[in-house]
Amino acid sequence: MPQTSTPEETPWYAPYPTLSRGIKLVSILPEELQELIGNRMMGYAKELYFNYPLKSSLNVDASTQGLEKLKNLMFNKSKHHAIIGRGLNETMGLNDKGRTMVGTRLMLCLQAIDSVRQTYGDAVLQNKEGRVQVFSLIQSIFTEDLQTFEDQGRSQKLSKQEKEAEEEAERLALEEAEQQAILDEIERNRFKTGEGWTSAVETKVVRLQADLRISLVCFVKPEPEAVVEEVSA
Repeated sequence: MPQTSTPEETPWYAPYPTLSRGIKLVSILPEELQELIGNRMMGYAKELYFNYPLKSSLNVDASTQGLEKLKNLMFNKSKHHAIIGRGLNETMGLNDKGRTMVGTRLMLCLQAIDSVRQTYGDAVLQNKEGRVQVFSLIQSIFTEDLQTFEDQGRSQKLSKQEKEAEEEAERLALEEAEQQAILDEIERNRFKTGEGWTSAVETKVVRLQADLRISLVCFVKPEPEAVVEEVSA
């Protein structure tokens, strides 16, 4: 089993957050999964090398650069599962973009495993169907274009947002129905005790009084107009 890193040791991949986090999380997976991911990671890094090779620095002495590489190789071997260490050795030969791409694939593997685990539980590898899903997902993650997973992620995020919106609308409708039920119950109790009837009668009386006042104003008999007699000159 790989040894645990001491706090004083800083891995060479620390400046790459995605790769660093991916390696840390992969190290706690079952050994069988680490072997599978390590193999795919190693092959993927080898493929990337043709497009994203690490350029040697002209300002660094060759012997110093060689010693630093040897130190990192030993670190990869002693602190990680053997296959993960070999995958890291291949990743060391990549530039910044290549190393980040490897880290991104590792994180996608972890998300895929977690997704299958939510369906089959922690003993996902003991379930034949779950085991097949995990292996096929890891295989596809290291072979398919990243755009495929980005599109899937956006689609899943949109579906999640729509589901959350529907759940929120249902929650608000339920709250409104519960509040209306409470108001209806209060109103029924008021009528049972007579309070509601009294209030209704008082309201009716007030309306009748208002109607009567309006009628008196509208139908009051008008005053006779004064007749002015014409005086002959």
